[in-house]
Amino acid sequence: MSDATRRPIGRRRRFARAFAEMHYALRTEADTPGRKALSVWLGTFRGCLPIYGLHLAVCAFLAKWLGLSRVRTYLAAHVNNPLTLPPLLYFEIGIGRWLRTGGWPQLSLTDLTGVDPWGLGHDLVVGSVVLGVALGAAFGGFAWIVAERWKTPRFHAMLHDLTTERYMACGIRDWEFARGKLRFDPVYLALLRSGALPPH
Repeated sequence: MSDATRRPIGRRRRFARAFAEMHYALRTEADTPGRKALSVWLGTFRGCLPIYGLHLAVCAFLAKWLGLSRVRTYLAAHVNNPLTLPPLLYFEIGIGRWLRTGGWPQLSLTDLTGVDPWGLGHDLVVGSVVLGVALGAAFGGFAWIVAERWKTPRFHAMLHDLTTERYMACGIRDWEFARGKLRFDPVYLALLRSGALPPH
């Protein structure tokens, strides 16, 4: 094999290895029930704020800074999407108006034409914070319940990590398959407990 052919292959292998390591880091960071719940809370809260176009950058920065999962935070931020945007805006403005004046905005032409831009902005900011905290608590609590339900004991999790790490060299798909099998299939743990496998 010529040097010209060997160089692209070497670059592809280095790229594949770097991609696999990035995938591993993103999939395993903040992998505890509490941190999973906080990641979902932060992403949901961020998604409710009326700051558009910066979801990825803000979620990645805040999650990394707080030691949370960047992937879960970013995914949770998609609580605000083209389908949910209209009702979210309506409830955010409504909550803000109710807290500020004690009344709920009416969906009428008269009310819309007489809108005060500064008051509307105030309602939106206040309402988005309140709704973000509430939705984040609800979704984060649900995430904690699910994570706690499927939590792996610390020693078993260590065994999973040590065993599945060997599959990373074969590729991400093999690592994910082994990780899922060892985590959710009770046969392997039963074999280990029974002493059927060699001690080493």
